[in-house]
Amino acid sequence: MDSKNSTAPDPHPSTEERPCACYEGVVYIGHMVEEDGEETEIFEAIPCSRCSDNR
Repeated sequence: MDSKNSTAPDPHPSTEERPCACYEGVVYIGHMVEEDGEETEIFEAIPCSRCSDNR
């Protein structure tokens, strides 16, 4: 068996090489919350784990 040629897909590039999805160091997360039987969409501002230390 030849172990030099692999059929496995190439690994994903490092996350450090990808651009951030933040806006001025903040990531906005939206989720649904049920209050009194009604669904409400809530957005939270979370500091970007990649950029917040650099600012």
